[in-house]
Amino acid sequence: MSELINRLKKAKWAAALIFILAAGVILVMYGSPESESAAPESEDAALDEYVKSLEAKVKGLISEMDGTGNVSVMITLEKSVETELARDRTYSDGVLVSEKNYAGGKGTVEVAQIMPKVGGVAVVCRGGSDPVLQERVISLVKALFGIPANRVFVSG
Repeated sequence: MSELINRLKKAKWAAALIFILAAGVILVMYGSPESESAAPESEDAALDEYVKSLEAKVKGLISEMDGTGNVSVMITLEKSVETELARDRTYSDGVLVSEKNYAGGKGTVEVAQIMPKVGGVAVVCRGGSDPVLQERVISLVKALFGIPANRVFVSG
């Protein structure tokens, strides 16, 4: 064993090898990218579930309308989920003087997640070619999501 240690001391590459091994161990212990990528995947899954829920509700409502049948609905969103963080606010005489994100010692503190607004809706259904039915479906979608008529498409 001592002979092996003496050989390593004499070899110039041994120091570089030990340094590389130590750096590798440190990177494995502290630099795991898996923990960072898990959050966006769960956020994407929650967003997909949100869209599917909206689509199912709209499909159910349109299916109940007279003159419709075999309804398909697709909803697009304007942007992704917004996260509202706790803020440390300083007031002086009722006026906001400063505002900064509150770290709380363990990173940011999440207060709420705000789901994105609906950007557009496409509806394909039996009877969707009828202009009267199209107007009724467009009015329904406009009332549900507060979007203009040019962001709603209805076809048969």
